[in-house]
Amino acid sequence: MDLNSFYKDKVVLITGASSGIGEDLALFLAPMGARLVLVARRQEKLEEVAESCRAAGSKVLALTADVADQSQMEGVKNAVIEAFDRIDVVVANAGIGLADFAQRMRLDQHRQTIEVNVIGLANTLIPFVDKMMEQRSGALVGLSSLAGYRGMSGSASYCASKSAAWVFMESIRLDLKSYGIKACTIHPGFIKTPMTDKNRFKMPFLMDVREASVIIARAIAKGRPVTAFPWQMKLFLGFMKRLPTTLYDFLMLKVFPVPLKLQPKD
Repeated sequence: MDLNSFYKDKVVLITGASSGIGEDLALFLAPMGARLVLVARRQEKLEEVAESCRAAGSKVLALTADVADQSQMEGVKNAVIEAFDRIDVVVANAGIGLADFAQRMRLDQHRQTIEVNVIGLANTLIPFVDKMMEQRSGALVGLSSLAGYRGMSGSASYCASKSAAWVFMESIRLDLKSYGIKACTIHPGFIKTPMTDKNRFKMPFLMDVREASVIIARAIAKGRPVTAFPWQMKLFLGFMKRLPTTLYDFLMLKVFPVPLKLQPKD
């Protein structure tokens, strides 16, 4: 498929556009002539990305908003419809990932992860459903993660949020299929971004962010219901997902051991 032909003049909204996958996806689509709506909380960084996209030939609407705030995201929807009177692709990319071993889990951080990764996903996508139903076209894209396949040590909140995002996307895909609306779930593995740069463990099959952007752009253009990558991590976690619990626990703790300093005291 010719991505340039597909994205030319398409109105594409991307949340979390000030860094990471969101930023790179915007920069990848800009030269193709997509009309970009970039959403993020950090206004200064968002404007830098927007200017780079404009320099590449894209018409850009930059909007500062927090995906966890329903009223702000309703405002984003209103601004998009006022500016373009249509919406073709909405990419709910904004997300956070915080280490949270049970031994020291902070419930305020757990709540924040759920609010951004799950509630924020719905706040981003659902306001555009009516317009897409009217158009009888459009693509709603949700960034889940391979981490949503099963629980991993030190990632209870993140894994739970990405599993919830996965099931949410599957449900709305069924609801909207007859209206010509695509619902695409993206399951990345470890992608080199500022978020993963904070990890202090070896990340298997770490992928460059531009490789991820190309895969995501192609998946959206083809309307794929589910896309998971890199393939090595997909196969590994797909295998682990099917293991009996006892064997899964043993193998995962070999791959991602719990640091001794976090073990409960005798």
